[in-house]
Amino acid sequence: MQHIVKNVLLSCLFSALMSHTAYSASLSEYYTVLLMYLKKPYEMGEIAPLSESVGKEISLFVKAASEQGKYYLEAGGGCGAITSCIVQKLRSQDHLDVIEINPDLCELLQNRFAAHPNVKIHCCSVLDWHPDYQYDAIMSTLPLLFLGLEFAESSMNYFKSVLKKQGTFSCVEYPICTFFRDLGQLFVSQKTIDFTSVQNYMKTVRNNCLVASSTIYLNIPPINVYHLCLHE
Repeated sequence: MQHIVKNVLLSCLFSALMSHTAYSASLSEYYTVLLMYLKKPYEMGEIAPLSESVGKEISLFVKAASEQGKYYLEAGGGCGAITSCIVQKLRSQDHLDVIEINPDLCELLQNRFAAHPNVKIHCCSVLDWHPDYQYDAIMSTLPLLFLGLEFAESSMNYFKSVLKKQGTFSCVEYPICTFFRDLGQLFVSQKTIDFTSVQNYMKTVRNNCLVASSTIYLNIPPINVYHLCLHE
């Protein structure tokens, strides 16, 4: 029965992707993200590449305020949908670090952005990345809701430690996360996550640090983007 449900769900998702016109991602990227979600739903956290609209919103604070070079961090590079939007804004003196834990996706990212010397791909957990500089802006698409409260708390403390005092932290969260919770449990039934505790924690962080927010409807499914100032 579970096998039948998986096949039906996969067909429905693929049909939705094919009929959606808000994306610039290739079919291979759709397939890669969806396939990896089916294999590791709690690591991926998304069933399709994030849209260009999401990329433009989450990279809102990637901008030139001076001639001096800026440092940017993207946590959770995926197949490069957000990275592409960031790269379009980078100047030659700017630097972008992209952190991605999945080796297959890291290889994809390295090939895709090999022509950009100021973009560096790091294959590791974000908590294992320790630069000797701080960032002007951080963009995260990490699926914190699926990674547990301990990881969420550690991640937010980490981001604060590597973010400049006047820097901005931008992140995403699906407003219909219960859908992904149930979908994830379908494929990885042995893993149980206390979604409510993570949601409450992130809500508290946003209440204390929120600068601006936006709901992007041109995405599968719609998604919230939050911009935070982590240094009060």
